[in-house]
Amino acid sequence: MKFIAYSLVGTSILFSMGGNIPMLAEEQPVEPLESRELSDEEELSGVEFYNRGVERLSSEDFNGAFSDFSSAIQRNVNSGNAYYNRAYVHHSLGNYRSAIADYTEAIKINPQFADAYGNRCYAYFLVEDFENAIADCDQAIELNPDNPSFYVSRGNARDELGIESAIADFNQAILLDDSNPQTYYNRALAYQRLEDYNQALEDYTQSIARLETFAKAYYNRGITYFQLQKREEAIQDLEQAGKLFQEQDNLKGYNDVQNAIEFVRQSELKDELS
Repeated sequence: MKFIAYSLVGTSILFSMGGNIPMLAEEQPVEPLESRELSDEEELSGVEFYNRGVERLSSEDFNGAFSDFSSAIQRNVNSGNAYYNRAYVHHSLGNYRSAIADYTEAIKINPQFADAYGNRCYAYFLVEDFENAIADCDQAIELNPDNPSFYVSRGNARDELGIESAIADFNQAILLDDSNPQTYYNRALAYQRLEDYNQALEDYTQSIARLETFAKAYYNRGITYFQLQKREEAIQDLEQAGKLFQEQDNLKGYNDVQNAIEFVRQSELKDELS
């Protein structure tokens, strides 16, 4: 039986304004309306559709947001922000190729749109087009070298291709922001694939220190302990991962843990009998 570490946790879809709140999810100025209510949706302007789309997006009404951003685009085909936010809706619904198409339109309208390149990079990553992902993150980094998420996304893509410079990308992301547990987790996976288990162990520990409920980090640290022939520590981490997966209603993760624990215990028993 061969253990497979949990796959990379990709960066969250990039947001502007520090990576937490979408820059584009903000209202745009509207010309003063006449003193009457607009009952017919055809009378709404593109800006008004856009702003309502932002409100719906913030409340995770993705279908409503999609409809509004589409209406905004119909009224202003040069609204890069509307294409970007509609791409985000596609992204949230798992329609990654449609997201790529809308990010592409946003970039055509605004070739300096760093976040659109960064998000398209991540969308390419999710459809396993790693070369295009790297190319987009290269462009995003050129436009905005201070966004750590771009380095994480490029590092993920490079790691999938077995490119060792993935580590350098994660290093740079951590230099820019050392508070993100997923960056340490992803770098740990890269080290694990390089069979540098001690460095992987350190990064899983750093990840857990920043997010104590990070079940996958406990699981992978447990696997790493096992690879370092530290079975007692492996069992402790796997049991903690199982507890967290159970609390988080992650049945697959919980079952994976039980299988891993059983394998570790069986391997220990075989060593005792040999």
